[in-house]
Amino acid sequence: MTTMPINQAPNTQHTCDPTASAATADPHQGAVLYVAVSGAVVVVLHPVTTGWACAVITDPSHTHRPGAIADLPDRDVESAVAVELVDPTSSLPADAFARVWLGRVWGETRGGRLFPVARVLVEQVRESGTRTVLLDAAARRRLATVAYLRPQGLDNILARLQRNSFLTPATGPPDLYVLTLPALEISNPCTAESGIGRR
Repeated sequence: MTTMPINQAPNTQHTCDPTASAATADPHQGAVLYVAVSGAVVVVLHPVTTGWACAVITDPSHTHRPGAIADLPDRDVESAVAVELVDPTSSLPADAFARVWLGRVWGETRGGRLFPVARVLVEQVRESGTRTVLLDAAARRRLATVAYLRPQGLDNILARLQRNSFLTPATGPPDLYVLTLPALEISNPCTAESGIGRR
């Protein structure tokens, strides 16, 4: 495996072809693989002359640093095993999930009135040991008081949490909701926004 760092020598570059059509794309492209020969976990980016350009996620042999672009020969890609990606929060206990949920809300807001509302949802409104919140009249009054909001302002914040997939209506009473996490957007490292493959 040949490693090509993201920051290469001047006047050289490792190019990507993000415009390759889906019809001509190889099934390996975009796959997350465990490379048996080195123990590395990589994302297959695109074909190169010597095999495949791959973004290194981890390499226990320390041959390649995470984030580097490595060229793998075809035989390494063919013998690699697909890595199954799972949601790490799916099996968390409800209280641990609620802490992760609150952290994600903070990461998206970093201030304003939304975070205090989210904190009260988790710490005072959420049913203990569950991911559910009952937004009845008493809960709405408590949320509005703590966040210094009028009812319309609170409704706007709760609607925003729903729009951003942090709250999802549950089956049961109409005011029952479940704390949920929006899917993380993972950008293709081969696109222009990533900075890889361009200078």
